[in-house]
Formats: sequence, structure tokens, C-alpha cells
Amino acid sequence: MEQLNKQKIIYIEHVEWNYIKQRPQYIAENLSKNFDVTVYSPYSYKLGKRNFKVDGSCDVKFVKKLPFEGRFPLIARLNLLYKKCYFKCRIKNDIPIVYVTYPEAYEFIPETYEGIVIYDCMDDMLEFDMSAQSRMLVQRLEKALYKRADIVFVSSENLKRKLFDRYFIKEDCYLVRNGYDGNIANVPLISEQKNKNFVVCYFGTISSWFDFDVIKKSLDTIPNLEYKFIGPIEKMITPYEHERIHYIRPVPHDELQHRFGYLAAGYTTLFSYILFALLHYLFMNKVCDEFIDGIRPYNGKMILGIAALSCAIGFGCMALYQHPIIRYSIVVFLGIVALVCRKKLISLIKSLLQLKKQKVE
Repeated sequence: MEQLNKQKIIYIEHVEWNYIKQRPQYIAENLSKNFDVTVYSPYSYKLGKRNFKVDGSCDVKFVKKLPFEGRFPLIARLNLLYKKCYFKCRIKNDIPIVYVTYPEAYEFIPETYEGIVIYDCMDDMLEFDMSAQSRMLVQRLEKALYKRADIVFVSSENLKRKLFDRYFIKEDCYLVRNGYDGNIANVPLISEQKNKNFVVCYFGTISSWFDFDVIKKSLDTIPNLEYKFIGPIEKMITPYEHERIHYIRPVPHDELQHRFGYLAAGYTTLFSYILFALLHYLFMNKVCDEFIDGIRPYNGKMILGIAALSCAIGFGCMALYQHPIIRYSIVVFLGIVALVCRKKLISLIKSLLQLKKQKVE
């Protein structure tokens, strides 16, 4: 009975619900505590409904579209026409509130709609990589949506000033920041952690707006600073590589709630690499000191076989790296193989050392 008395909200968002959880998903879930919220999310053929989860009572509906609209203008026009018809059948005057999160959604709101329109401006949409023609279209639609909206939410004061300068000052424009619940962690200053790495974690998409120049400068300035970036990297982005930057695939939020989680796995993996390097150094010292004479001739077929096997293992590890159990199982398996075949490995190393010695002589 309580659900029947709640006001209805049609919530149109641009982030796939099963993608990394961001501002639109959190707001929709919290709105569902007091409103009857129906979320319309774009459908991803890659993600499907895998790992679908809703922390709240909102009803999530996926809006399908024809693929490859970014490559073919005709498909993009067909998708736009379909969405206009789709939402025209659903946005009626008996729906008191329509909540949208991106400028293109303005075209889905019927001109005859008389209810409240809320525009949640979470990013400066004109700063994303796009053609000049696409940027002009987005700006035109955002201006129309900004003018039509009864209420506008922004994620920062800077974004609010940009909208005021770009269009006009709007009284019903309110600041709703991202990801702040009122609690601030008591983190020691970097200067107090002289013997430790100060780890900064970022959760979210790495896209064109990511400022790698600032990241590089901070790493050069602070020697014990380390970054962990958890989230997807868009295809057109070439991330800045550094020994103190760790890129981690997107993970479910439930896994991030554990105290140790991926940080513990990261430090465990780092320690394993250090231990392996140490053992390799000691082993090679022993081989060089004790095995000099009685070396077999260089075996070219064995080297080619090991190279092919290494390539196969490398590609296999890249494909399976996202599964921690398989990852560590591979390490254990290779360790056992190395232990069992240690005599052959020693013989091969001796051959290589002998070949090097002959070249030197």
C-alpha cells in the first residue's frame, strides 16, 4: 500500500546499469526509498544482464538499440527515432517527475509533457572527445534541456559556474557532490609515512579527461606515492605506465568493501615478484660458481620450444589474469614444473653459459 502512494519518477540515465556503479545508480537507488522509480538504462550487448544487481526497490528496464551507431549515421538516426517513440509512449502527464542525466535525453521528453523535469549534470559534457559537429549538437541539446528543466543538479561548484557562463544564471540549480557521506577518513600525512608507500586509489573510468600530466608530476615530486586505478580503460586511451601505477580491472563493489581485498592481493603479488627475483639471483650465482665444465652443446630446438611455450603461457595468462584463483594456480604449477625439471633447466643454463664463454674467448 505504501508503494502505491509513492510519486512516480521516470529516470533516464546514460550509464549501463551493469557497468561500474556511479552517481546515476546510487541516486536512483536512494530515490527509490521515497519514490516509485522506474530506471531506463541503455542495454549493453557486451555486458548483457550479467552481475545485475539493484540495492533498492527501483525497477530497472533496459532500452535496447541497434549496434554500431557510432560508425554509421543511418543507424544512429534509426536509434534516435526508436527512442523518441519508446519514451513518448511512457512519459505521460500522469508521471509527475522525469529525471535525466545527459543532454541527448532532451529529445525523448514530449513537448506536451507538463510534469517536473530534473537535469542532473554530473560532467561537463562538452569536454569529452567528440567531433566538432557532435559537440555543437550536444551543446544545443544541453542548452534546451537546461532551459526546460525545473531543477538542475550539478556535481561541483566549477561545473555550476560553467553552466551559468555558458547559458544563463538559473535559480533552481543545486550542488549535489559525488560520493560524500559526511565521513572523512583520518589518514596520516604523507610526511608522516617516510618508510611506507602512500597509496592513492581511484575507482572509475579512465577516459580522455584523465590528467596523466598531474599523475606524472605527483610521482616525480613524491617518491613514496603509489596509485591504484580500479576501473575500465576506454579503448582510445593510452595509459601512462609507471612502476608505481597499478591498473586493476573493474571489480564488484562487494569485493571493495573487504578491508584487505585487492590491496592485500596487490602487496602479496608484489612480494612474490620480489621473492622470485631474489631466488633467481641466488640460483644464478650458484650456477655460475659451480657449473663450468662438462657442458652439452647448444640445443636450438629446445630454445625454440621454450620460446613457443612461453608465448602460449603469456597469452594464456593475459586471458586468464582477471581470475585470481587461476592466476595463482598458474604460478604454483610453473613452480612445481621448475622443481621437477630442475636438472634439465640447469643443463640448459649450462649450455647457454658455455656458449657465452666460447664467444668471449
